[in-house]
Amino acid sequence: MKISVMGDFMIDEYIYSKTERISPEAPVLIANVQNIIEKPGGAGNVAQVLLNLQDEIQIIGFGDYENKISEMFPDICIKSLIPTEQKATRKTRIISDNHHLLRIDHEQNHQKINGSHIEALISDIKYFDPEILIISDYNKGFLRLVLEDNDFCKMFEKLIKRIPIIADLKPSNFHFLHSHIKHRLHSILPNQKEIIESADFCKNYYDAAVFWHEQGIADHIIVTRGENGASMVVGFKEDKIPVENIEVVDICGCGDNVTAVYGHLIAKKVKPLEALKRAVKAATLTAHKLGTHPITLEEFNSIS
Repeated sequence: MKISVMGDFMIDEYIYSKTERISPEAPVLIANVQNIIEKPGGAGNVAQVLLNLQDEIQIIGFGDYENKISEMFPDICIKSLIPTEQKATRKTRIISDNHHLLRIDHEQNHQKINGSHIEALISDIKYFDPEILIISDYNKGFLRLVLEDNDFCKMFEKLIKRIPIIADLKPSNFHFLHSHIKHRLHSILPNQKEIIESADFCKNYYDAAVFWHEQGIADHIIVTRGENGASMVVGFKEDKIPVENIEVVDICGCGDNVTAVYGHLIAKKVKPLEALKRAVKAATLTAHKLGTHPITLEEFNSIS
């Protein structure tokens, strides 16, 4: 399947260490570094899952002056990455004995995109001609900047009429996207905390999901709910998808796996509720592993 992934690409860095001593300088552990691993993070994690499932991928977002985002995807031909003089956003996790000790974030928020880059993005998307587009929003600025451009919005509206568009949005971008796009998306996939924050006058995730469905933001409102699984709300109808009783080691990246697998199955014309059931199963396979774990093709086939 041909799938475009648009959003905030970043780097997930894991520093594996041994901690056997307390610093004489302060009451803190000394982490003796054993190994350092870098993986695609944010929208990159979604793209990596889809690559594992053997989809043909286009990535759309900001690059970085070190070219690290691009280098993490050597097998992708269509890399619509806007050049920038900034480093990529990096999330560094320090781990010892299978426990997270600390996370250090190096954030990059972008302020503008010039017209020639917008034209190039539009041209790339038309050339790639995706069967589905997935938005992976981490509120680093990309989604807002492209939707503020009238030409990009016009192209986006045409895409919505032709192909499914699925979005994992951060709370601050619900109203922004809804105010810039007239037509419903196929699905949105926030987590429970995010959708409540997006409509903070609502008492719970269900009321917030009903509100956004009535507002017309998407045909299917999907809420991921951690150990309680996920819910799909269409109108006033809620379908709850439970999860298996498993030992949870790390939920980092589970939402990205749900988004990617759901998008992959929608592209294959699987019905939304069945696609969500299988996506939730896929996420449970990653929850008992430390760190972000993009589901493999073998793991995906085991739940298909």
